Amino acid sequence: MKWGKEYEMKKVSIEEILRILKPGMTIVAGMTPMEPQLFLSHLHKANADNVSIFTCLNIKDYDFYLDEAYEGRFINNSWFYGPSNREAVKKGIKTVTYVPNNLHQAGTNLISSRKIDLFVGVASPMDKNGFLTLSASVVYEKDVLEAAEMVVLEVNPNAPKTHGDT
Repeated sequence: MKWGKEYEMKKVSIEEILRILKPGMTIVAGMTPMEPQLFLSHLHKANADNVSIFTCLNIKDYDFYLDEAYEGRFINNSWFYGPSNREAVKKGIKTVTYVPNNLHQAGTNLISSRKIDLFVGVASPMDKNGFLTLSASVVYEKDVLEAAEMVVLEVNPNAPKTHGDT
């Protein structure tokens, strides 16, 4: 089978991704430049409670942690607070918590402490050999991706292809 056909078969809509979310899941999102913005911006629509989402320095504002209506449904475990995380805490919304860490160990520590149900990140487009790359951020993403039960990648045509084991 050609890579293009296999790739097309694996594509799913954001609605299909949200349907796989179950209560109590642990989700890890890619970091800052490779933050899965489509997924995070729709996450609040998922029919699941008690979902833990690990992020690092969110670059956009997301309803799942900025609206108190989602308390008890989602908790954004953040390795680094961005402005919107700080705003949620300041307002007393109980959807954000800070996770102390040394960033170079964040992924390793997370993997050793709990099961990762889903990794969601961003990838560069597939090359002629069928490879995607994690592009501009492989701080913890590759380790977590390899440990996760399921992986979802938002393919961004603007994400640069990186070389090496990315």
